[in-house]
Amino acid sequence: MKVCCLFLFFSLFGFSQHQQTFYFDFDKAVLNAQQAKQFEDFLKLKDTIVIEKIYGFCDVKGNYPYNDMLSEKRAKHLLALLKNSGLYLSDSLEIKGFGKRFEQDSIQAQNRKAEVYFSFILPEKTAALKLIPPPEEQPSEFSEEIEKPSLTELFDRAVKGDTIVINDIYFFFDSEKIKSESEPVLEELFYNLASYPPLEIEIQAHICCNPDKKGIENLSEKRAKAMYRYLIKRGISRKRLTYKSFGSTRPIYPIPEANEAQKQANRRVEIYIRNK
Repeated sequence: MKVCCLFLFFSLFGFSQHQQTFYFDFDKAVLNAQQAKQFEDFLKLKDTIVIEKIYGFCDVKGNYPYNDMLSEKRAKHLLALLKNSGLYLSDSLEIKGFGKRFEQDSIQAQNRKAEVYFSFILPEKTAALKLIPPPEEQPSEFSEEIEKPSLTELFDRAVKGDTIVINDIYFFFDSEKIKSESEPVLEELFYNLASYPPLEIEIQAHICCNPDKKGIENLSEKRAKAMYRYLIKRGISRKRLTYKSFGSTRPIYPIPEANEAQKQANRRVEIYIRNK
């Protein structure tokens, strides 16, 4: 029996977690063509959701050990598809196969499934932005006036089409996770966007040290997306933001770099001014 799976676009209000179900053919752990199309529809939510749980299930046919293994394979198949499609996965993501240990539906085809639980990153309507001015430097006995923070000054001078280089965004090794010491620069970037609504930017990520390889290029994309999500979570409209990755294709210094300073210069984030 063919099972039709209706994809529901849930309201962004009133629920913190949502569920999408994908169905499998008998004794299979890979989506068929119909369900693969359903997965493509699900990808329309990319960049707006966080995957929290993936559960696999089986019908009553077969013994418990075999069904446990098959249901786990179904969950892991969905995990691989989600990873390859670039969806954001929760740090506490739960992957589990229930086999046939659950309340079975009388229609066996509806028991051969995997359920994906997810939360929206941000509701469509956001509260009013709370602007936190960048910290001011205290004057010293040698200075006559307080200088503006460098990033703010660069934004003040920039015009449409300019690119601002930021070298003070730090990531953990081989990861898109941003280090805490980057917070002052991120706060200043947010402040400039929040205080000037016409400003639209493209976040461009670059990495160092490596020739162009698929995995390396993917890392720079993840880092650009991490900053993109940071600003969205703070309340900046996604309509004002885009992101792009260049991997190591646009180094300032030739690769391999001669020293750590050159690596740091190549390992950078740039802000392209789309509109001002």
